[in-house]
Amino acid sequence: MAKGIKSIKQQQVVGSSVYLAVDQWLDGTKEPDKNKKVTWLCFSQDKKTPLDTRVLEPKDSYIIKIPPKLAGSYRYYVEASLSGKKDPKRDTGLFVYGTSAKKVVTSKWCTKPDGVDERNSQFSYGHLVYLGLETEGMNGDAVTVEVYRRIPGGSGTADDQYIDAYRNAKIIDGEVNIKMGNTYQWYIKIKNPRFTEEFYVKVKDASGKYISDGKDKVHARYLKIKNKIVSRNSETPTNHTPAKVDKPEVSFKRFDVCKFDTIILSEMKEKETIKSIVFEHGKSKSATTLIYETIAPSSDKNITVEAQGLQNSSCSQKKKHEQKIKAVSPEGKLNESTAALTFPVRSTLSSLNTSPIQYIWPKFNVLKAQESANLYKIYIHSCRYFPNEAKETVLVKAYPDIKWELKFEFGSDLAMEERYKNMAPGAQSKAHYKSGQKSGQNRYRLSTSGKSEVFFGLNLKAVWNNKHQEYEVGDKYVNVIRNFLGVFVKIKEWIDEASHVNKTKDTVAQRLISGIKRVPVTLKFYYPTMSVSGSWWLERSKTNTNRVDTQGSLKLGFTPLIKAEGTLDLLFYAELIPVAGQVIKVLDVAAKISGLEAIFTLTGFGELNVTAEFFDFEFKKANLDFKGKVGLKLELSAKVSGKINAVIFEADFKLEATGTAESYFEPKATIGKDDKGVFLEQQVDWSGLRIVVIIKGQAGKSKTQYKRTFTIVDRHDKLTYGKTYIIQ
Repeated sequence: MAKGIKSIKQQQVVGSSVYLAVDQWLDGTKEPDKNKKVTWLCFSQDKKTPLDTRVLEPKDSYIIKIPPKLAGSYRYYVEASLSGKKDPKRDTGLFVYGTSAKKVVTSKWCTKPDGVDERNSQFSYGHLVYLGLETEGMNGDAVTVEVYRRIPGGSGTADDQYIDAYRNAKIIDGEVNIKMGNTYQWYIKIKNPRFTEEFYVKVKDASGKYISDGKDKVHARYLKIKNKIVSRNSETPTNHTPAKVDKPEVSFKRFDVCKFDTIILSEMKEKETIKSIVFEHGKSKSATTLIYETIAPSSDKNITVEAQGLQNSSCSQKKKHEQKIKAVSPEGKLNESTAALTFPVRSTLSSLNTSPIQYIWPKFNVLKAQESANLYKIYIHSCRYFPNEAKETVLVKAYPDIKWELKFEFGSDLAMEERYKNMAPGAQSKAHYKSGQKSGQNRYRLSTSGKSEVFFGLNLKAVWNNKHQEYEVGDKYVNVIRNFLGVFVKIKEWIDEASHVNKTKDTVAQRLISGIKRVPVTLKFYYPTMSVSGSWWLERSKTNTNRVDTQGSLKLGFTPLIKAEGTLDLLFYAELIPVAGQVIKVLDVAAKISGLEAIFTLTGFGELNVTAEFFDFEFKKANLDFKGKVGLKLELSAKVSGKINAVIFEADFKLEATGTAESYFEPKATIGKDDKGVFLEQQVDWSGLRIVVIIKGQAGKSKTQYKRTFTIVDRHDKLTYGKTYIIQ
């Protein structure tokens, strides 16, 4: 018993497209064979010239698009086959043709077949001329072309002279190209030829109807022939249209009356309806589940799903597809509707959760090592798209609407390490001794107990459920961090002991000081100060409305990363100055007798601050900033205290006077990234020079203070400045 395709059918005509599908199978065809792929074959009208071959799924429609130019009486033969070859015994296919309004679209006079338009040229009688026409709706038809001589004046075309007719002109692929080699015969028919004659044509179909261009039935205005004979020979008119067959445009599509066109999901955001198209006219033809992501609170939020063009009345399945939209919640609750369906969704983050730390990265549950989404399944099925009713059409992923904010800071205002050498006894030495002692105590406390005079700032905050729930951590982690830092200090000490650093006292400051001979100097190195601040949350993608992305910003800072200063005792150098040194010695002795403490120092300082800022988590925009500060500070201070004895009263008194002069440069550099590319931006500022004088006095309970600032040189920002794109 024969098997295979018995016949095909025309399903519908949409515009100029004809949809074809398998209609009947031969009796010997078994069900597994009916599910095999089908080879579609398109031939010319004589069934001999192959124009297209393609292999499709058994339920795909073969679409042959016949444009108006190819529409007409010409027919294309289409056949479907399981073997991949045309059936040699049976005509199992169909002839397909296109329909369109009959029209002459363009016309021209040429000197060769399908040549350039020569209507601006002048011919002579006896010349060969070619008429070219392009038509619609008449492919394969035979037409009559009539030639007319224009008579100026009169009653329009009614007075024009009929010259000749060219019958049975075949339209091939919408074109006519006629060789007219008998123009001398035209001349004979003209009684009173003018200096130049003008000729045009009319086109008549088999029924005798004249074909227009949509407005006029006159075409090819005008062929100009001057009153001159170049040849008295005549040739029989012939059709010079190339005997070729233009291929129609062929495509395919899954065609079933049981279908839908578009799936749209919509939701409200701040009183605005946000619509997302998840499926449109077969653009994702595969039956893979479509994904739609959304952000939801702990309480219910509504989502509406529409299936435009849904109709299942002509379903071809044994178990008919229902004309319904269904949504199933994670708990198994079913919502369904025959029209648009609105159903509630919520996130997996409960409003009763007291510690949502597992949602620290909102799209994932770190404790379960999986996505944090609640999954809702939408079922919309038809024969054309998503026929498998056991598989969801759309999977809605509802992520928590949690937003995180983090702030952390650690540092110390005390020096990490301080060393001095060759300091003369007195106020200067005493001040540096106290400062160094305090720094040493701080390091000891940190290394032994994990506690020290460092500052901590920690705050991690989350809000969710439409900002109705809040979670915050801070102080309870401070001791943990202190102990954590203490571990690092102990590790450093173990390394120092293992490398004999402590035994030789070979610190950075000591190595620098060891090279200084008889110079009264102090060196200080400070702790780095670290800060982290950031916020992150989920937001609908700007490039794909069916997705949500993590958005936010993150800033890391070391302010400072490096900070150090060196102080020089200028009183030591003043004593070395000839003559003036003798005076200073006398004043120094007098100051000690009177209890005066004097300090005169020059300090050089420098620091480097580094911050990194990321404006989104796709790293499209980011900055890395370097800021420095290098300068000098001159300080002169005097301090005296004592007791005043008088006949009337007795009181303690204090007197302090300080004068400082400071000047520094601030170099800055930024390596950044923006929409244009990666750039380097640099700038140097100068503080200028100013002197600050402060005098404080106290006698008993009476206090007084005097402060005055003298600007010697004004501040100058952007001494140098520039921005250069490294990569664009």
